[in-house]
Amino acid sequence: MRIWYQSSLDVEANPVFKPYQKSLEQNAAEAARPGNVVDVYGVKQTKSYFARSAYARYLNATGVVSNAIRAEAEGYDAVAIGCYSDPCLLEIRDSVGIPTVFIMQTSMHFACMLGDRFALVGYSPPNLKRMRRLAERYGLAARLAATGCFQADLQRADEWFENPKPLIEGFTREAAVCVEKGADALIPCCGIVNQVLRNNGVRSVNGVPVLDGSTLLIKITEAMAELHKLTGLTTKNPHVTADVLRKIQADPMPAY
Repeated sequence: MRIWYQSSLDVEANPVFKPYQKSLEQNAAEAARPGNVVDVYGVKQTKSYFARSAYARYLNATGVVSNAIRAEAEGYDAVAIGCYSDPCLLEIRDSVGIPTVFIMQTSMHFACMLGDRFALVGYSPPNLKRMRRLAERYGLAARLAATGCFQADLQRADEWFENPKPLIEGFTREAAVCVEKGADALIPCCGIVNQVLRNNGVRSVNGVPVLDGSTLLIKITEAMAELHKLTGLTTKNPHVTADVLRKIQADPMPAY
């Protein structure tokens, strides 16, 4: 089985995100079943105003869609979207016939299997605002016990791996407050934060589990790919044919 693991960051070119890419690749090697291959890809670039501009995030997400289509064309069995904002979920599932699994949707639903309510812990208020909207979109707002926010600069993510102590302290402090508010599971709201916690063995806070989203995503993607082969399970819109996709891709996209 071949799985395309898609980040929404330029992990292949930007040195700030190289430790993150390395961590994901090691994670995949440990989590995937023997014989399965998980290849980690990023987007071409991530602008510094990505966090502030919805339009910039949209343009970024179009690259994620294009890569999902490319993954299917190159014979991958499934696509794992490892960005916690679940970019272009409907557009990707409308365009790709192989299973596509999204890390936040997966994390929220799995958290509901661990207890009555979950919490989201993120590195910035705008980030958490987008995560709360996803909980509403997935019909899980009533299961959200709390959110916690600590400050960290995504553009200095390489330093998170070199000196993880401040990030871990910020996460555990906010997570502990969420536990007091009734959270039965804790979801880190960033792929890089998740990897730092995973690398340093942060599995729980005050007895409440911290979801390892990347490992969970890989395992659920494997399961979905197997179900697809066994039963033909798919979410693709049958009206979006390969010919339609070629016509769509023939139109120039705006530069960003």
